[in-house]
Amino acid sequence: MLLELLEWSIAIVFIFFFFTQVLVPMWKGTPYCPMFRKKRRKLENELGGVKEEKELATLEEAVVKEKAELTARKQGDKKIKTENEEV
Repeated sequence: MLLELLEWSIAIVFIFFFFTQVLVPMWKGTPYCPMFRKKRRKLENELGGVKEEKELATLEEAVVKEKAELTARKQGDKKIKTENEEV
């Protein structure tokens, strides 16, 4: 009885493993046994985060540059107005 239950349990686990690690990836066109690729998935997620931070830093630099340009233009406009008023 116990041995028969153990046989069925092993068969079910094997079928489940085969289905999730071989058939589904074959159907989706991805590499087999994704369960063993956890480290790669973790590194890909980390790379995505780093790329996002890089884009954010680039945008922040652009904002600072635009603000500096705007203040320079405002100061230039003030100088022109004061020179026109003096004349």
